[in-house]
Amino acid sequence: MSWLLPTRRGVLLPLLLLSSLALTGCLSNSATATFPVGSEVHLSSAELGLPMDLRDTSSGSAKVASIPCQPMNVCPTTPVAMACVAGVCDPEPMTITAQVGGVIDFEALISGLDTLFANVRSIKVLSLDYMVVSNTFTLGVEPVEVFWAPAGAVEVDPAMGARLLGTMPALAAMATGSGAVTIDAAGSGALSSHVVGTDPRIKLFVRTGLDLDPGGVFPEGDLELQVRMTVRVEGTLL
Repeated sequence: MSWLLPTRRGVLLPLLLLSSLALTGCLSNSATATFPVGSEVHLSSAELGLPMDLRDTSSGSAKVASIPCQPMNVCPTTPVAMACVAGVCDPEPMTITAQVGGVIDFEALISGLDTLFANVRSIKVLSLDYMVVSNTFTLGVEPVEVFWAPAGAVEVDPAMGARLLGTMPALAAMATGSGAVTIDAAGSGALSSHVVGTDPRIKLFVRTGLDLDPGGVFPEGDLELQVRMTVRVEGTLL
């Protein structure tokens, strides 16, 4: 199945302007275009909802408080789940999830290519890259997962159609840099099928985890990432 494109112009990518267009196959009335699409995402330690009772500054810096277990190895009830480990209440691993930009509408984006395509046969994610724009997180984060989901999804939930698209490496505290995201072949294929055969609109999400240790660094700060995928579109010319 392929979707037809309206002949209109002037649609821009979210945050990143359309660039690096590569066109082939004009003589056979077919064409291939390659272009980047992406946006930025902001992750904040405030989203963890950690109670101030867990923040200990007695050493001069913010640490995770070492709270003794109550009788019968019970930990106090807090917004953060904790388990009694070696007599101390240890917070359970936590996750942070955020949406990357707004809805990505491939039909609108491709129709902005000077009315190049009459219809689209396939869309393929060629690469996925990230750049850490800023990082003031005081604690390192686990590998960051990138998900795609239908436009109506509001969170990373398989019931809403969310699929893993790729994974970027873990980030050390305060670290910046850039690199390639390892693409999940199944998730990338599912995205291509969805965009061409079901709905050209999708969302991107990122998710990462934190593991707090009693007496360890208390997580504070923010992390700003830029996620970009390079997409190849194949179709017939007008």
